[in-house]
Amino acid sequence: MLFIGIIALDAGMLSLSLQDSPREFMIFYLLGTFAFSGLVDVLRARESRRVGARSWRLTLIIGAINLALAIFAGVFGFALKKTDTVSYIYGEGLVYSGIMRIISAFRQTSIVYIQ
Repeated sequence: MLFIGIIALDAGMLSLSLQDSPREFMIFYLLGTFAFSGLVDVLRARESRRVGARSWRLTLIIGAINLALAIFAGVFGFALKKTDTVSYIYGEGLVYSGIMRIISAFRQTSIVYIQ
């Protein structure tokens, strides 16, 4: 949890520093975060399915939605030049990600004790 907190703090500070930069940098940053997060989740789901875990479907859905958000942010940001919509997509993506992490935290998992 400490590492996730440090990474979140660093990402927040980077986001605040990009506020004075041109909008294209912010759009690239948002696209990169959603695309990377989605790709990692899809690869984790593939690995979980290969191992035989039951929760690979939820991870695959989370990854697919993150990739779709990256595509929508790219379309609205570059093709339609609507940067306000990109920030709304990013905010909704963060809310969605938080809700899915809370749901994942309450899932039953097996705990292996090593003696």
